Amino acid sequence: MPKHRFQRDEHLIAQWLKNPDEAPESIRERVLALRRSQAAVRNAWIEHYRPGDDATAEEIRVAREAFQKEYAEEIRASRELRSALIRDLRSGVRGAIEDAVWGEQARAIYAEYTQSQVALGAAWKEARAALGQNPTREELKAAREQFNRANADVIAKQKRLAKQVRDLMREGRDDRMASRDELPLELDDLRSDMASLRDQVRARQRQAREEMQNLSAEEREAYRQALLEELRQLHDEIKQRRRQVMEDMRAGQPEPRRSRN
Repeated sequence: MPKHRFQRDEHLIAQWLKNPDEAPESIRERVLALRRSQAAVRNAWIEHYRPGDDATAEEIRVAREAFQKEYAEEIRASRELRSALIRDLRSGVRGAIEDAVWGEQARAIYAEYTQSQVALGAAWKEARAALGQNPTREELKAAREQFNRANADVIAKQKRLAKQVRDLMREGRDDRMASRDELPLELDDLRSDMASLRDQVRARQRQAREEMQNLSAEEREAYRQALLEELRQLHDEIKQRRRQVMEDMRAGQPEPRRSRN
């Protein structure tokens, strides 16, 4: 993908996240879901895991690891939602939800996921408002623990749905790759995805620099470590896929690539 095109796509997504009404109607719900997902993950870190300003490096590390473990599915689902938007833009805003690859069951799961996300967010907002304007960190933590206990079944369901959404995004991507005609498809898409990944890393780093401007030194370090883990997972996913593609091609002995017209 040309660099200028990816930068344009990243700019569009950032603009849509700020004002979803500007997004094309076909992907507006996906933009809203991504915004809610990112906000939920960010707020969870800030309100329940982020150590105080006087926290030691070890305390920050422990908090970060606990957060990443507890919210692993939500973080992955959010990343898949963003990747799906990039793929849609790359293919002319062909929404996976409207795509034939997505059946009725897949669309129903996605709708249930977004509805559950909205319901949980509204319930927590109400519980948060009951604490007043300036609750202490201890009050917030206690309120969140009580909220999690009261909504344990819904939260567990949300995690399952987040995993299903992530898997569906990947299945949709793989099915679209398999349906193309040119050879070798795997290497063509792999090269494109690796170029896209490099651009994603640069764009994510720029976004991180903006988001870290108002954080303390300890918070910036925790944010940086979380970002490094996110980027490491992206790299690992591409590396694993590259290995699998090469193994499949060696086993299948594919024909030489046909030239593009």
